[in-house]
Amino acid sequence: MSKRSCGKDGVVTLDAMAQICSSGAHLPAVWLRHTELRKLWRHGLLDEWQQGATLDDAVFRVAATISISGLHLDQEIFFLKLLYETPRARGRCRAAG
Repeated sequence: MSKRSCGKDGVVTLDAMAQICSSGAHLPAVWLRHTELRKLWRHGLLDEWQQGATLDDAVFRVAATISISGLHLDQEIFFLKLLYETPRARGRCRAAG
């Protein structure tokens, strides 16, 4: 969504998210999770889960369900859960340790 509608930086506004999310979605939480994923992607930490310009669905499943403390997701827990969901990446993920 961010690449398609918002230019090279991938910034997505709450208004843009509201157009594609269900009416019951907690938009600030969706935006925060998107921002955290964008930060990880920009630092190359999601390369193991990227095919071309697309991230694996597992990245989004884990990001949607992981707890957020304050304004950040716990990267260690995020990558541990992601590795659990995608065993092919075990041992190759730089960010998980």
